[in-house]
Amino acid sequence: MDELGWKYILKYCIIGDAGVGKSCLLLRFTDDKFDKNTMTTLGVEFGCRIISVNDKERVKVQCWDTAGSEQFRSITRSYFRGAAGCLLVYSVGNRRSFENLDMWLDDIRRNADENLTVLVVANKTDIDMNQREVSVEEGVKWSEQRELQFLEVSAKSGQDVDQAFDKSAKAILAKLNHGAFKPRGSSSTSQGVLSLDQFTNKTSGCC
Repeated sequence: MDELGWKYILKYCIIGDAGVGKSCLLLRFTDDKFDKNTMTTLGVEFGCRIISVNDKERVKVQCWDTAGSEQFRSITRSYFRGAAGCLLVYSVGNRRSFENLDMWLDDIRRNADENLTVLVVANKTDIDMNQREVSVEEGVKWSEQRELQFLEVSAKSGQDVDQAFDKSAKAILAKLNHGAFKPRGSSSTSQGVLSLDQFTNKTSGCC
């Protein structure tokens, strides 16, 4: 393994309505923590972590948690264009956030690279069943109709949060291996994946 410990940097964005738990998902992924008092994101927050994909290929996930409020939409759109992966998040306890997925998906498809990997993430599965407003079946059906992968998670308990990033990273690397796009540092201008070649003379740092 190279001295930096990873082969590619994969750039992600986490999008969806305000209050669906995007910041909590990022904190759980990067620090394995949950903070119920997490403040609403203003603009964009950032975190990163190295993960092992397919039990062999290590990649660094650089993740931008974007604000869900309309006033920050122009800022968050700029991060869509620089991403290889996207977690499209709603809360199973907030039907409006589910109904707004089409709006977010339309925004992604108009502003992001055509090879962007989108994973639909249904968060807050830890809530009581009587508080649930969106069923598993509805989430699966919506995702399948749009040919997107789907996963239910809980940032509070940590259930399947790592799997969400692992699942989407596998899809990104599969596209990379099949030539859908090439990492920067080769002959491509793709912005979502950076190759190790660019960093062999640099130290690793956190991000």
